[in-house]
Amino acid sequence: MFRDHDIVIDRYGVVYVVLGNYHPVQMVYLYAKYIPTKKPSYWCREGGVCFERVLKDYSVEEVRRISMQRWCYDSFYGGSVPCIPINEVVVHLKPQEGVERLLHTTRDTLERDALQLILLLKDLSSLPLQSFGITGSILLSIHNTVLSDIDLVVYGCKEAQTLVQIINNSKEFIELTPSEQFSRAHRIAVLLHIDFELAKLLYRKWKRFRWKNRIVSFIPVNTEWWNRERFVVKNRGCIEIKGYVPPEQCTALMYPSETWMYVGNREFLIRSYENVFSPILYEGGEIEVRGLLQETSEEFEVVSVGTSECGGYVRPLQKANKT
Repeated sequence: MFRDHDIVIDRYGVVYVVLGNYHPVQMVYLYAKYIPTKKPSYWCREGGVCFERVLKDYSVEEVRRISMQRWCYDSFYGGSVPCIPINEVVVHLKPQEGVERLLHTTRDTLERDALQLILLLKDLSSLPLQSFGITGSILLSIHNTVLSDIDLVVYGCKEAQTLVQIINNSKEFIELTPSEQFSRAHRIAVLLHIDFELAKLLYRKWKRFRWKNRIVSFIPVNTEWWNRERFVVKNRGCIEIKGYVPPEQCTALMYPSETWMYVGNREFLIRSYENVFSPILYEGGEIEVRGLLQETSEEFEVVSVGTSECGGYVRPLQKANKT
């Protein structure tokens, strides 16, 4: 079984990151991130095997630009999804197994820092060690001890909510500097074709922070499997809607982000393939959404943000009042 942010290597040596927990029979949805290279590289294994990064930035549009990436149409999503056949998977790396390896042995300062961070969060949260994972270049053992980030995974809805609170409230974890936040917002605005003022509203400490002067990305992963009996959608065109999103729906933290939104007596499932909007959807309140309207066989409609047809955005209008 494949979960979001597992890592897969195919028979050609291409490294992929798994997308979500919903995969068709004999296929896995994922995006290509690294390819083997003989050129000098920051990402090398012991023994000299090196990789070149083909995904320079995280966005749906950037994934579409990867020439080697294959696509499969899926009626559940109402569009094409990056994929490969399961029979081409040679290696399947799981973030929880990465933590087990670090517990057994750490080979450098980055691995030691990653393990210390996991153990610290385990103690602060009282969550079991099985709730944590490590992904990215550390899981692949191709990390650069100076340049690589720590890609921290937590499994489960309630577990993710617990850690969001701890990271936000603890002085152990430091926000990115104003200049780093500015650069991040500028990059997001360019990548997603949104205005800079909206891009500035998307940063949250829990999502990306510093610890021991390392950049840490926090990646919640759902433990529930999506089955193929879920609804099928029919695309109905681009739409902009304003409505109310109840706060702290934990599925907003996962990929793709999903929340319920209410516009008068109409009920919408908001699904964002652009993960940068997850903090806005999680905090809820009055929100404006642009995306692809999709009709379902159920008593609700879907608005998908980040599709090739409509692009889109999630804009906060008024925060929810917490009780």
